[in-house]
Amino acid sequence: MYRTEGLLSFYKGILPPIMAETPKRGTKFLVFEQYKRLFLLFDGISQPYVFLLAGFLSGCTEAFVVNPFETVKVKLQSERVAFAAQQNAFTLAREILKKDGFGLRGLNKGLTATICRHGGIEYSFSSFIGLYCRKLSLSVQHSLGRSKESYPGTPT
Repeated sequence: MYRTEGLLSFYKGILPPIMAETPKRGTKFLVFEQYKRLFLLFDGISQPYVFLLAGFLSGCTEAFVVNPFETVKVKLQSERVAFAAQQNAFTLAREILKKDGFGLRGLNKGLTATICRHGGIEYSFSSFIGLYCRKLSLSVQHSLGRSKESYPGTPT
């Protein structure tokens, strides 16, 4: 890459992920809490499954927010031109919208893969493991003789 496109070619496609990070994180945390509240309304769903379902669905929802940025990033990174000759992210996004639209052939190309990555793997797994890590931490604290009152905010 360096020889054919120059040093700046290592930074191709960096703008879309930077721009996507704030709405991505905001969506993930806001929606996770809302899904969690929704599933806690149902009796009979144990807490690990509430976290699992809320994590999965928040990851899927986040995928809808992130995917247009991912599409632009991948398109920028796959172009074989020097960094200086490359069009910017906004121009490319407008070009994709004009040519293919917002649908699954346009800015949402690859949406299924993004949903699988964000929902199926990343968030459902981390939510499920996160719950058990907290329980493990509480059992370690209990075995060390520390009371739950000395750790405010810990679940009972």
